[in-house]
Amino acid sequence: MKKLFVSCPMNGKTFEEIVEVRKEAIKLMKEKFPNEEFEVLKTFFDFEEGTHPLKYMAESIRMLADADIAFFANGWDKARGCKIEHECAAAYNIEIVDEYAESKEEKRMKKYIGCKCVEAEPCKAWKEMGTHKVGEDGYKVAYPDGYVTWSPKDVFEAAYVETPESVTQDVLRDCTKQIVLGVVVTGTSENLK
Repeated sequence: MKKLFVSCPMNGKTFEEIVEVRKEAIKLMKEKFPNEEFEVLKTFFDFEEGTHPLKYMAESIRMLADADIAFFANGWDKARGCKIEHECAAAYNIEIVDEYAESKEEKRMKKYIGCKCVEAEPCKAWKEMGTHKVGEDGYKVAYPDGYVTWSPKDVFEAAYVETPESVTQDVLRDCTKQIVLGVVVTGTSENLK
């Protein structure tokens, strides 16, 4: 059985809200570690009113010292006490589970590579665009749907390569897929050099 330390922001929360966060933390830990039993350490305390917050912190760190694993609920990184608990857990090699990182991991966005056939020519900026001033070097870019814009020189040249007239959008898309698959399969771009 592992001893579980639950860290969650408490400032401004009711007793019931804190209990609810702890219940959710325990549920999430049981889902993450289905074959593990947990003894949940008491990490909120009944001190007299007016007790200095450092006394709560001291008691919390004392409990953390007994933990095998520490769960940090969403918002821990904005709460002074939770940040101190996290720092201590990391410094003393207590396993950390970060609710935010876990949920972000599950919802991770996929990576995409864009490939567009455009027509372009060197051109000075004809109006201010963001931080770019009139007259800056760049490219006038025309898209297949007729949309025309200006792109800064360094941005354009990092994204586009001049191609023969025979290269169409479909050809470009197929070639890009083959390149990506080649890199994924071989784990390297050496064959592309």
